[in-house]
Amino acid sequence: MLFLAEGGINFRADGQFDGVNGIYDSQAFTTTLDFRVMPLRGNPVTPDGRVLRQAVHLSWAEWVQILSPGDPTLSLHIPAGGKMDHAQCGESLQEAFAFFPKHFPERPVRACTCDSWLLDSHFQEYMPPDSNIVRFQREMYLHPVRGRNEGVVGQAFGSPLIDLQSVKANTALQRAVLQYIKNGALWSGGGSVLFPEDMSWGKQVYRSQTLDDIIRPG
Repeated sequence: MLFLAEGGINFRADGQFDGVNGIYDSQAFTTTLDFRVMPLRGNPVTPDGRVLRQAVHLSWAEWVQILSPGDPTLSLHIPAGGKMDHAQCGESLQEAFAFFPKHFPERPVRACTCDSWLLDSHFQEYMPPDSNIVRFQREMYLHPVRGRNEGVVGQAFGSPLIDLQSVKANTALQRAVLQYIKNGALWSGGGSVLFPEDMSWGKQVYRSQTLDDIIRPG
């Protein structure tokens, strides 16, 4: 499985959109993607949500495009206040992937997508590995989004205007959000994709890929 970033977009060296949260990188790079050129050349997106500077070359004799702009997809909503129980999340997705082909066979679902502040990959560095947020993220193929730090803060604490120097963090999530900011970084959220054929909930299918697997085609 390999995701390619849209062409002509500037990304920072850390693999996130250049300019997000007002942060620009003098070492930013511009992605390339042209389906008219053979072999196809593009910048990979890693499963943990980073765009790589090193491009890959793909031959249509070895690769098949499984998701294109305009393909029917399901949009996953994460309700506010939900506990994101890991098993229940998996059951919901399995039911969705079974329901739509049965009732809407004329519109085959190619994938399930989600954009959320909870999908910022840096939660995996600041929250316990057994937390529901981290476990959920690791089932998905993540990608960067142009989110804002204020959005994450507002969701975590109820308002983006709080005083981060004096606010009390009462949950592991709030402590993670504060610690990341105190370490000099800003949140941006994230996006994700999950394909029906990869629906092996609990096995973290996409994380079985190594960096060598991703860049090897080039």
